[in-house]
Amino acid sequence: KGKGKGKRHKLKKLLPKRKNHKQSPVTPTPAPPATSLPTAPPPPVVVLSFEENLEQHWIAEAGQQLAELEERLFGQDDIRDARELQEQVDKLENDYEKLYLHIWLMVENSFSLSADEKEGLQSASLCILQEEERDQRWKVETQRVPPFWRPRKCRKHFSNLLWKKVERRMENIVDEGEADGLSTSVKRDICRMGRRLQRDLLSVVRSVKTCYPPEFDICNVYARLYHAAFSLRLQKIADFVLDDDDCCYLLCWVHNLYPNDILKHEELEADINTSPLTCLLPEQIINQLEDQYLSHKESRVKTWILTTLENEEEGWAKAALPVKNDGCYHSEIAIDVIQFIDGVGREVKAISDNMHRVLKERLMPELQNFLQSYKRFLEEVMKGKQENCTAVVKANLPSIKLLRDYVQGNSEFFQEETEKHCLSLITEMESCAYAYLAGLMHEDLKLQYRALVTQAWLKDSETMMVNLVQQINSHLMGYRDLQTPCLQELVRRLHVEVVTEYTKRLLRKRLKLKDEKQQKEAANQVCFDSVSLQRLFSDHGSEEHWLGNLLQRVAEVLRLQDPSSVQLEIATLVNDYPDLSERHVGHLLYLKPTLPSKAIKDIRRSVLEYGGSLGDGQGRPFFSKVTLKTF
Repeated sequence: KGKGKGKRHKLKKLLPKRKNHKQSPVTPTPAPPATSLPTAPPPPVVVLSFEENLEQHWIAEAGQQLAELEERLFGQDDIRDARELQEQVDKLENDYEKLYLHIWLMVENSFSLSADEKEGLQSASLCILQEEERDQRWKVETQRVPPFWRPRKCRKHFSNLLWKKVERRMENIVDEGEADGLSTSVKRDICRMGRRLQRDLLSVVRSVKTCYPPEFDICNVYARLYHAAFSLRLQKIADFVLDDDDCCYLLCWVHNLYPNDILKHEELEADINTSPLTCLLPEQIINQLEDQYLSHKESRVKTWILTTLENEEEGWAKAALPVKNDGCYHSEIAIDVIQFIDGVGREVKAISDNMHRVLKERLMPELQNFLQSYKRFLEEVMKGKQENCTAVVKANLPSIKLLRDYVQGNSEFFQEETEKHCLSLITEMESCAYAYLAGLMHEDLKLQYRALVTQAWLKDSETMMVNLVQQINSHLMGYRDLQTPCLQELVRRLHVEVVTEYTKRLLRKRLKLKDEKQQKEAANQVCFDSVSLQRLFSDHGSEEHWLGNLLQRVAEVLRLQDPSSVQLEIATLVNDYPDLSERHVGHLLYLKPTLPSKAIKDIRRSVLEYGGSLGDGQGRPFFSKVTLKTF
């Protein structure tokens, strides 16, 4: 009882003060006059009736009047006329109905109240708390029989009223203008509901919340009700078979617009706890919608990629030359494929980061299928006899590089085996394309290659090398219609291949150097050739400077005559080029018949025993490319 009195005192303090208004006609005791002069009489106390309080929207005061009457009717033990008592009880019940009607009207019109009417809503909310207190008092009463209308459960009725009000406001919305420009009725309905929810919640935090005591937590109550109403409406929409565009729009609201634009509005965040507001749709429905939408996007990407490859194949089959961009052959195939994948990815990322990841993971196998088809197409081109084959390969080399960069840059979306397979396909295409272009030059230089490191070469090496350099330079100039990164890579590969071919000719045991003079002449010729080749390829952008040094080192072996010096030079070669085998060394020493047989055996044995084990592990492979025939 002590606690109850304290709570009632607290509620009375919340009641707004009214001018010239008192709840009961209590006559104040006047203070004795200070002088004998006559004093003005005090202003009369105006006591409003129950009906007058309701008319003024002083609902808490009207409720207090009914409470006092309830106490008198059900708190006396004397015997009264039963008929008179029943009439008073009936009138009290009827007045309670009037009171509740005014409360519900205030609550119903919360979003459109004038300033004076907002005082009425504040009074109504206090009355609800008073009614809850009275329910609790009668619940613990043991001496008296409570009225039959107790407990009235005013707070529960209030919650039900709010729910019905929110449901009505989320139905048949026609006044949210920004939805009118949307293409389908489904989109318009979703947009109108979402914007109605946002505007109503803003009204709650800006205005309505000031009419409720903190006990109501009214902002979060409204937020939970609107969330539930929006969720139910969206579930009904999702029950229908949605087209892909409507499905996308619905998912956009569920994953993005509602949690980010609505709930994270700066004014709402300050008053609403969003953590209990879970996803708008059940997980099962979301999974179905996401699968429908992602399957649609996956199918579109697959179709676009297939069409792009078919267009590339059709252009080649018609013997059409690829377009040129800044004087270089160019193909859009890789750009188109990547834009298809990333463009759809951006659309999905606007909905959900998780959906974006799932889509990219689903598209990577499609990329693998494309690479397999693309590889078959390029193989057909390189086998072809049409005049545009070389141009088509040149145009597609940059696309292969772009696809490699894309796969490596998106490794997080690949399964490990898929990524490995994709990179393997790209490497094979790249190697075949460069080998095809290099083969055009090597095929044309067969005669010049055959003349290298022969007895005729020993007599007139400079003339042969000048002719070879001129022929190579002519071919390199013919590759200028390759885009720069691919041209640099081709020049690099050609540099390695030409030096490899030269070394192979040097070690093939076709040249006989009978004495020291011929060996030194051959060493000089190798040095001259090395410088000529290095200058040629450097002028065209090769940075493989180590190749020139390699031939100089081989020439030094030819020049040296002291067995121990030869052995030391070969040892350093083995350490610098760990793939220099005993067989390679044997073929190189074949050019030095002046060495004692024992020295040759010792050198070959040391290569077998130690190989490159004395090196620092920084050696560069080269001689594994130099294949030697068995004699």
